[in-house]
Amino acid sequence: LSNSVNETADQMQQVKDVLPRDINFVGGASWVVGAHVPPAVVKQQEIMRKALAGAGLPTNGGYAATWDITSVLIDALRHVPENPTAQQVRAYISHLYNFPGANVIYDFRFGQQSGALESSIVARWDAAHARFEPASYPGGRPAE
Repeated sequence: LSNSVNETADQMQQVKDVLPRDINFVGGASWVVGAHVPPAVVKQQEIMRKALAGAGLPTNGGYAATWDITSVLIDALRHVPENPTAQQVRAYISHLYNFPGANVIYDFRFGQQSGALESSIVARWDAAHARFEPASYPGGRPAE
């Protein structure tokens, strides 16, 4: 079991000879083919993929992992006063909910700072097709 920071196809190809046969990743869905996610997340994935493709970047790992948190910060900066303090930004984000990202629908109201506990998925590396596939629905229910 790993987390989404390690969820990059290039990295999996580099270590394929030493990977366990079944390796799962807990995290976002932005680079998981066929992930079962809400339409608002799909829309954000399309926006992210278009932007990354326009910059010649792959949709995986480090690039996608930072997309959502950057979107949250941009949203906060659009809603707080000019030249905000860190406390003002944090206060805004701590009340943010139902915020669609490319990985999950975020809800920061419960004090945990990832905002993503209820809508994270588990993904499985499919070595035969060199891609990630869903192993669960958002929240952890196993995928069929």
